[in-house]
Amino acid sequence: MRKPSDRVAAWEWWRQALDAMPADVPADPQCGLYKTRRSDRTWAAASIDLDQHIDFETGELTEPEQLLCFVDGRARDADEAWLFLAKHPISEAEHERLRRQPRVTDLSKEVVV
Repeated sequence: MRKPSDRVAAWEWWRQALDAMPADVPADPQCGLYKTRRSDRTWAAASIDLDQHIDFETGELTEPEQLLCFVDGRARDADEAWLFLAKHPISEAEHERLRRQPRVTDLSKEVVV
């Protein structure tokens, strides 16, 4: 098939955005860790990463690469989520904190894990 994308290069925009938000946001989703708002206005962890199926003998892709996007633990369309996520890159520590943070629903006052 073809050679896989360089994973370090795929995450470069996110690393730069952590240091200083670039003036220009790419139109295409970029790999990285982000936060987004839930409907109750609390923050939720989000991530975009490359799904690569690589033949270990040849080092080539066995299937086309695709972006995987997870928002609050659920798979989402990376293109649809990107415009909001791009404005909110976060560190690995913040992503982990948001991912593990229990949530209290307004209606039940029960913790949702």
